[in-house]
Amino acid sequence: EAKAQDLQHEQRTAKLRAEFQQEVTTREELARREAKQLKMEKEMLEEGLAEKNARTAMELSTKEEEARVALENLRALEQTYAESRKESRLRLEEMVKDVKESLLGDVEEQRRRCEALEEERRKIKERAESEQVEAARRLDEKTAELSAQYKQLKDDFE
Repeated sequence: EAKAQDLQHEQRTAKLRAEFQQEVTTREELARREAKQLKMEKEMLEEGLAEKNARTAMELSTKEEEARVALENLRALEQTYAESRKESRLRLEEMVKDVKESLLGDVEEQRRRCEALEEERRKIKERAESEQVEAARRLDEKTAELSAQYKQLKDDFE
């Protein structure tokens, strides 16, 4: 009868071990999936930001080229009308000044947008890394908790 009880006890212990191992395996798999999903989301966000930065950089480059061409054209106008009456020349110089300020303002705005996008990308990257660290910490806590439960069950059966 003692042997039968020992056998029953061993069978229950083996069953609990198997259940515990299955639970650990399942939770590890869930944690791996979650980490993989977070990594994929992070990569997607970074790709989106990279594309957005590239588009903004292209827009900025186009604006700078337009500004350069506009400034060249304005300089040509200045030369053409330099021989005109003094009043016409003064009006033209005022117009050139206004256009330059406007174009420089556009270029500065594009530069600020690029900086803001880069800051946004950095924050997203930091958040994603923080979430990965948190997921790993939760997995470690859960593993420790399950190990403690397993040890307690083992101690209870012994």
